[in-house]
Amino acid sequence: FRLLPGVVELLDFLCERRIGLLGLATGNFESTAHQKLRHGGLHRYFQFGGYGSDHGQRFELTRTAIERGRTLLGGYLPNEEIILVGDTLHDVDCGRRLGLTTVAVATGSTPRATLEAARPDFVLDNLTPLEEVALIFD
Repeated sequence: FRLLPGVVELLDFLCERRIGLLGLATGNFESTAHQKLRHGGLHRYFQFGGYGSDHGQRFELTRTAIERGRTLLGGYLPNEEIILVGDTLHDVDCGRRLGLTTVAVATGSTPRATLEAARPDFVLDNLTPLEEVALIFD
């Protein structure tokens, strides 16, 4: 587990702007995900999630996260108003299949060119500088 540059600044920006709820979709089991978030000091940012303990497939656990977010909001939120940020082809595919705005970040093992070929809405090399990344969420 490593905290990527720009993560805390972006999460602070989103919370300060009250952009919406922040959720997590991860293949980690829920207890492991919360442990990692606490370890990185990120636990306070995320109100809900979908986890590997919910489903074994990224698509299904992301749908679970979306439904939990809608429940917290007390109503329906159109998929096109949801932004998925991920660093794998599975993330991009899932976001596109669900009709989400999809942001691919080339901070993982998947090269930027491979992410671009999957046609996300946005591709970033990383989460800095905040001024540029924030434009996606405004």
